[in-house]
Amino acid sequence: MSERAKQPTAVPQGDEAALYERHAERLRRSVARALGADHGHAEDACGFAWAQLCAHQPERGERIFAWLRTTAIREGITLAARQRRESAPASGAEQAEDGDSWEERVVAPEVLERALEGREAAETLKRLRPREARYLALLAAGYAYKEIAEREGVTLTNVNKHLTRGALRARELREGGENRHDGA
Repeated sequence: MSERAKQPTAVPQGDEAALYERHAERLRRSVARALGADHGHAEDACGFAWAQLCAHQPERGERIFAWLRTTAIREGITLAARQRRESAPASGAEQAEDGDSWEERVVAPEVLERALEGREAAETLKRLRPREARYLALLAAGYAYKEIAEREGVTLTNVNKHLTRGALRARELREGGENRHDGA
């Protein structure tokens, strides 16, 4: 049975309006600052994050703002990338009508750089053992060791062991190691 099939359907918890009232403005400002780009993308990205909150009902707590922010920033990066693809000139077209090359018109090159770093991290995770990759992804998503252990039904020692090994292997892979660490 797939992971998705195991998850129960999300039921609204009734605190969505209060969460929105509490975090909406701070979220919009934080996402706009993080994207460093068009505020329209930040608004759209925040709207997407709120929709995801309602659809998936993540665990509430002190990390809910971080979850919303991460979700919104990822959507903002996606929106910016889509806009860049749509506005990129056809092949062979070097100059825009105003004389600037399309590279000079990219709104936020640092957003693209972060997206590329994220892609490289995802490729590295694919090359790790499943538990190492899963635990590292959860850690990157903001889960504490204890939360990972509870979520996965394992001990803190097990989480620490897999995170340590995974981080070591990820570092080796980034530094040029090409071997996939499947077995031993």
